[in-house]
Order: sequence, then C-alpha cells, then structure tokens
Amino acid sequence: MRKIKHLCPFCFHKFDKTLFLCLNKRCIEKKGKHLQYPKSQLFNTSNNIKCTECGQLLHTLVCPNCLRPYSKNEPKFIVPILGNLCSGKSTYYGVLIHKMINRIAHSFNGSFEGVDDSYLRYKCDYESALYNGMQVMSTLPVRYAVNLPMVFDYIRRGSGIRKNSFNVSTTVIYDFTLDNMMLTDEELDFENKLFANASGLILVIDPLSFNSVVDFVKAKTNINRNIAYKVYEGGYDNVSKMIHNISQRIRKTFKIEKYKKIQIPAAVVISKYDIFEDLVPEASTLRKESPHCKERKINDIDIRSVHAEVAALLNGWDHGLSEQIELLLETNFKTHSYFAVSSLGIGNSPKEGGTFEFPYPHRIEDPILWLMKENMIIK
Repeated sequence: MRKIKHLCPFCFHKFDKTLFLCLNKRCIEKKGKHLQYPKSQLFNTSNNIKCTECGQLLHTLVCPNCLRPYSKNEPKFIVPILGNLCSGKSTYYGVLIHKMINRIAHSFNGSFEGVDDSYLRYKCDYESALYNGMQVMSTLPVRYAVNLPMVFDYIRRGSGIRKNSFNVSTTVIYDFTLDNMMLTDEELDFENKLFANASGLILVIDPLSFNSVVDFVKAKTNINRNIAYKVYEGGYDNVSKMIHNISQRIRKTFKIEKYKKIQIPAAVVISKYDIFEDLVPEASTLRKESPHCKERKINDIDIRSVHAEVAALLNGWDHGLSEQIELLLETNFKTHSYFAVSSLGIGNSPKEGGTFEFPYPHRIEDPILWLMKENMIIK
C-alpha cells in the first residue's frame, strides 16, 4: 500500500509519519529545556497514543523535521512574495496580510485565521511597525530573523445546499528577498522546497528601478528629502536580473528544459503606485478602487484592463527597454499578469525617516485574488 505523504506548511518537509509530542512538564524537564518541544517517538496518526515516558494521552501532532504543530489540512495555496531590497516588498506583505484578515476574506464569505504562532508573529513583526508605529519596514539583512512563512487557514462557508459546511484552504505566504539568490544550493534548500510547492508567485518591482520614473519624481519633488523611497542603484538591469534569476531557480528546482514554460502563474506587481500616479491617464482603470471585494467576485474585465494599462506604462518607460521584461516573462512563464499597487495609499508616501499616515492601500488585493482564482480557491 502506498504511503500518504504529508507536507509541512512551515518547512515544506514531506513525511508519511507524524511525530506526537508530550507537553507534560515532567517530560519537558527530563528531556531537555533546550528543546522547544520534547521528542517522543514516531507513530502513524491515530487515536489513543500515549507518551512512552509518562503515559499521558498525546494530542499534539508536529512535523518531525521542524517540530512545529501540524494539522491534517494540507497547504493548498503557497505564495512567495519576491523582490529586491528596497522594492517595498515587506511593506506590501505586511499590509496585504492585514487586509486579508480584516476585509478580503470576509468579502469572499470566509475568515483568515493564523496557524500556530503565525498571527502572533505577524502582529509583532509587521503590524506593530506598520499600523502602530506607522513606519515602513526597515531594510532587513539578507537572512533576517523573520524567515518563517506565515501560515493561515482561509475558512470559507459553503453556499446553497452546502451553506452549513466549511471549506478550509491552508494558505502559506512567504516574504522572500531575491538577494538570497546569491547563496549556495545548500543554504537555499528551504527556498528550493518553497518553489517546488508554490501555487503562484508575486514578483514585486520597484518603479524607481526605471530612470523615467526617477526623473519624473525628482522633477516633482526632492526625492532624497521628502520621500523616503531609495532609488535602487542599477535601475532597469536589476528588474531583468530578478526575473531571470527567479525563473532559472525554478527551472533548476523543477528540472524544466529551456524550451518549456514554467506552469506557476506569476503576478508581476509594480509597487509604490502613489509616486507615479500622475503618469497614469485620468480615465485609467488603475486610478479606480479595486472592485473585487465590493462585488464579492473576481472582475475579469478589471484584471485585463489593469494588465494592459501597466504593460503600456512599462512600454513607455526608459525608451521601451522594458519590452525586454515582457519578453522574459513570455519566454519563461505560461501565465502572468501585471498589477500596480500602493501599500500605503495615494498621497501617503513615507516622509523623511520612513514615517507615514495610517495605511489606506490602493489595489493591494488584486494580485493575490488573481492567483487565488488561478488556483480555483475562489471564483
């Protein structure tokens, strides 16, 4: 009989046996306080398992690799949010999870609930900075402390004759700095597992990578004094390298030949929309609020309009050099769509020192909702 493989949503380790851990204080003291949880032994998942030390019934299932609590809900939706340092990726990540919890899930007849310590980590590492301190996420080291995925259960109520039933989609969202690509394969073992199980990608591009946008912003205001957005050195080349590096990493992980396309859908997000909105035509769909949560369904016309408008913007920046970005995406990914978002909101660019007013994000939900539809999590 073929063994069923389980996937841990925290470390992406696959296993066919689950570790039961005893939380009895005597066992913890006996087996070592340095362990987050004391080890018992491997058992197949079943009821009435007792600790071999104290005889207490065991109820806590954990991954045998990372020792984090494990539920029988397999992760269905795994999305790394990728970008270079200073791209606004971590601020986007923090504001997105806040909106997933407080609005997006409710708009689609569900709730977004943290698994294990994910919600606590989110509040300590992101919400405290963004919503209490109203400070942009600091430029973190390449291997910073917040390097665990956030795991949430998207619990959605059924409809019609199934209105009393619930569907649980365990969702994994990971804040991943693409500067990590410079590390070795051994150091990137976790990231390789992440890509191998990814349901979709969110690639965050800094608009200040484009000289046209930098020139526009500098002409409008003193970027160094009034807007705490760093001009990313290297410009457009960094965007090309980002797309090339991530596609090569995925090809290597999946062993995909060059002539074949990556099947994972890619949402390509231009961040910091608030600093270049004046470059967008007045009648543009991008200027309007996102309709998906209000309509409680994905508006395909809006998605297509946003994609076309962002593609046109990119095509006009840096004398059309950005056409190479489209070529890289078309060559490597079977499906991709463009988006533009502001994590903090229009007219709320960070001041000197990185402070801002309370976040009122613009279109921040569009990329994740598109990926959820591509993976048939929502309609």
